[in-house]
Amino acid sequence: MQLFPADGNGPSAEDIHALEYLQWALTDPDNIRDQDQPFIIRGLRSLEKLSNQNHGKDFSRLDNAAQHRLLQELSQSLDGENWMSLLLYYILEALLLDPVYGGNPKGIGWQWLQYQPGFPRPQTLAQGYRHYE
Repeated sequence: MQLFPADGNGPSAEDIHALEYLQWALTDPDNIRDQDQPFIIRGLRSLEKLSNQNHGKDFSRLDNAAQHRLLQELSQSLDGENWMSLLLYYILEALLLDPVYGGNPKGIGWQWLQYQPGFPRPQTLAQGYRHYE
């Protein structure tokens, strides 16, 4: 929510189901090969360590202003900047991809951007695995 907040100008990370999309995307074979999951986990651990060092509590327990300052501090390192860039990449995918992939519910991102998706649209495959063919 810090990276894509509810600011009254469009959908938030929560509205577009960014976390649910990220959880699915990190099981995608291409993203597994890219080592995105371990990199994101390392970034989360760094953020939690920084939060506990600076505030004595987990990041999720901080107020918005303190969370924002910690993310700014983390972004000053190359790894922190790359980590946040990767998270933004996945947030934008959740905003723009077809809802079949778990983000952009009911095309909320498309509606906000006044975008008409192309055809044919992706189909959901068996066993909950979603993939565009």
